[in-house]
Amino acid sequence: MVAIKGNRQKWLRRIGLIIGLLVAVWWVSFGIVLGIDVGLDFLETLLHTALPGLIVLVSIAIARKWEPVGGVLLIVEGLIVSIAYSVIFGHCPQMNVVLVIFTMSLPLLASGVLFILSWRESRKPPEIESS
Repeated sequence: MVAIKGNRQKWLRRIGLIIGLLVAVWWVSFGIVLGIDVGLDFLETLLHTALPGLIVLVSIAIARKWEPVGGVLLIVEGLIVSIAYSVIFGHCPQMNVVLVIFTMSLPLLASGVLFILSWRESRKPPEIESS
């Protein structure tokens, strides 16, 4: 009997999508709550505090359509977050910088890598396993 292995690509894509969406939703909701807390109006809140999460949402939408392009965008965004936060808030305690890198940068990097791996997996011919 011949069985075709091939769910790996779907799982890589799904996990990348879930990680990316969790980060984006967290970022947008955090930005909205922060904007409301400091008394910004709706447009200021969207532009100044929720914009990074909205950019990530757009990148995820691109990754759903074109996995390698969206994956690279997510990786670039993750690198920008880690570098920019380290430079801008380098005077803060190191634990804050590490926490932001682990919670906001690494998930973006992981999501981007998973989308690229999913795309590479989809380009391989299916493996046939005989039993």
